Amino acid sequence: MLFRSHCCYRYKSGDVIFHEQFPLTHIGYVISGVVGLWKENKNASKQFITFVKESESFGYKMSEEEKDTYNNTFTAFEDCRVCLIKKDVFDKILLENYELHTKIILNNIKTLEKIGEELSTQLNMSAKEKVVNA
Repeated sequence: MLFRSHCCYRYKSGDVIFHEQFPLTHIGYVISGVVGLWKENKNASKQFITFVKESESFGYKMSEEEKDTYNNTFTAFEDCRVCLIKKDVFDKILLENYELHTKIILNNIKTLEKIGEELSTQLNMSAKEKVVNA
């Protein structure tokens, strides 16, 4: 089922893979390279959140809503190869595979912890450090 429901693509640095507020149709899995996770602010500037690296997934959200959207923008931070899996197929696989379901939940927890640490670091930086790190 999964074999027929995925496609792999090569993205160049800066290419948008999923855009915030677009319909959530696929889950991404990084084969090689790095993907950046961004949140767009009201003034159209980007707030970097974290990186998604090789062997990590992104874009998955547990939701029963039929017309769900991506909460963030995912961009190729460097040239990368990404497999995209249809969300509806992925959801069915998760229902049948408890071990994979558990790994996804643990991965999401790890990502949230990483985001929390990075946000805490940014909050504790001085204004000068923020400018240097921007």
